[in-house]
Amino acid sequence: MDDRELWFATTVLELSDALDAQIGEDSYERGLVTRLAELLGPAEVGLLVADVSGRLRAVAASSARAGDLASLDARRGDGPGSLSYRTGHPALGCSLTAADCQWHRYAAAGREAGFGSVSALPVQRRGEVIGAVCVLDAGQARIAPAVVRLAAVLIEAAATGILQHRVLRQTATAASAIRQELDRRVLTEQATGAVAAWLGVRVNVAAGLLASYADRHGFALADVAERILRGRLPAQELLSTAQPHF
Repeated sequence: MDDRELWFATTVLELSDALDAQIGEDSYERGLVTRLAELLGPAEVGLLVADVSGRLRAVAASSARAGDLASLDARRGDGPGSLSYRTGHPALGCSLTAADCQWHRYAAAGREAGFGSVSALPVQRRGEVIGAVCVLDAGQARIAPAVVRLAAVLIEAAATGILQHRVLRQTATAASAIRQELDRRVLTEQATGAVAAWLGVRVNVAAGLLASYADRHGFALADVAERILRGRLPAQELLSTAQPHF
């Protein structure tokens, strides 16, 4: 890489623009891995990110074999990525050919895939660790300290983006749940008014009939309301204890 400083500035801007454009979290993570592979190549890169419950998942990789090892690491919780995630510290230049390698199954899979060493960097922002980046190399070369620093800064900047995507997703999920609840309430109120008019009863009585019918037959109140409004359940049925004709 001829101009590392220009590359770094361009990459940070690219990740920032990806947030403004509201690119999905998966695309954002793949973009991060692509950029890290450019910085760290010819090494290959795998990205592990924890879900809201704290369970690691392999979310992106620069190659199929790096992805397979990231998946093994996340699935077993026994690998350099898992270690870096748990401790919040990097694990640099770990040999996969050494007899004393602490990750026996991971090391065997790594050697079979053609790798000789692995490094891991935590994905964290202000002390909150949300994942790890694994850097796999065919030989035993250690990553230069200057490159490690660049990668760590880039990863920290990207961690902010990943967390922001997560907040946006959680907000959207909460907003969707609120909309659905409001829709159910509107539907129920409309059905209550309709039943009151059709049966010639007070609104509170109609509401009680709907609730009683739903409880009696094990249906959600909103489902009964929808069937009433669509004409699939005659209002008179609410007065009956017979099985519903849905």
